[in-house]
Amino acid sequence: MRRRTASGFTLIELMIALALTIILIGTMVFIFQGSSAIIVRTQRRIEAFQNVRRLIDLMEEDIGNAVKTVDMEFFADDPAQPSPGHFDAGEELSGADSLRNNNDVFGGVLSAQPTYFKAPVFLENEYTDAQGNTHRSDVLYLRTLSSINGQSRPALVRYQLGDTGSRQPSMRRLKFFQQLGANPGDPPTTDREPDTGEGDVVADGIVEFEIEIFFKENTVSGNGQYLDPSGLFNILSFQAGELVDLEGSPTSVPTGFSPVFEGPGVLEERANGDVVFFASNNSQFPQVRLGDSVFIRPSGNAAGIVAPRNFRIQSLVGELPDRSLPTNFNDPNVRTTMRFEEPIDLTTVPSPDNVDAGFPQHNVEYRVGWMPSSVRVRFRIRDKHAKEEFDIVRVFKILSS
Repeated sequence: MRRRTASGFTLIELMIALALTIILIGTMVFIFQGSSAIIVRTQRRIEAFQNVRRLIDLMEEDIGNAVKTVDMEFFADDPAQPSPGHFDAGEELSGADSLRNNNDVFGGVLSAQPTYFKAPVFLENEYTDAQGNTHRSDVLYLRTLSSINGQSRPALVRYQLGDTGSRQPSMRRLKFFQQLGANPGDPPTTDREPDTGEGDVVADGIVEFEIEIFFKENTVSGNGQYLDPSGLFNILSFQAGELVDLEGSPTSVPTGFSPVFEGPGVLEERANGDVVFFASNNSQFPQVRLGDSVFIRPSGNAAGIVAPRNFRIQSLVGELPDRSLPTNFNDPNVRTTMRFEEPIDLTTVPSPDNVDAGFPQHNVEYRVGWMPSSVRVRFRIRDKHAKEEFDIVRVFKILSS
């Protein structure tokens, strides 16, 4: 009788099978954990994007509708002042209509500031968190068209980080606007949204806010670059008129600027009654374009004879001090001369203020504003669980530029 052999697995086979099973289960657990982490991270990013969506939509509207102006803030116009229709010193709003708290519209960021801003403000700033890390916290302050009581009306809007001492800093939006007086003939009153505080919280978890402005050094050149406020100020301070230099407090980056060129200038009589304008410091007026308006107020012998008014730029021509055309526009001696669409009659002025190379010159004060074609902003966002930080970069086109 033949003996039957028992069938089964050997111990070695069982150990191999067990090892393979453990590897398979470990691989599945690893894949599951990795997938779960990706899902959680993706969900957090989606939540963060949803958190800043309102902020991006508001900025797109406010920056897109930003107004190119040399009289940005509201003021009490006095026709008897030298620049009727434009701001003059002493016409700042006061009392309940003032835009400022102790003359400060930026909540302590600046150690000193003008009593009136003629043009938008691009301010470079920073703060240090509880862990000792430094973060950008720039400030944007501009005039735009905003929906107020169902109507599109001028408003001043400020974007600035708040709660920077917490784990979840927030972006604040503060809006100033004017309401009609209660009775016909009453002056308008200034209102704000919200009524108190630093502004509406439009997004939480904004750890950094960085602004860069698109800039072309030469009006004729098509080349440009994005620069932060301090870098752009350093360029403009050598080329432009009298810029507004905003001094920072000891805890902030010390430079910002407001894009308005102003200062002394010259109306010069050329042949055949042609009149050209140029700045006394031979500015090249970067970013100023054809069709822009220049406010000119005679300050010499023509004062009281030629009325102060806006003039629309018809041509921009680079020339050297001897009135010849330059071969190199990068020459620092090149100045930009302007001709205007509106005629300027200087024949009734008794005598010029100066004569240079046979050309009669009349002293004036000028003011011209400009706007970059676009602004690039970077937000560093921290999710609400404070587990991850990431950047969002957006470019906003300015329609009035």
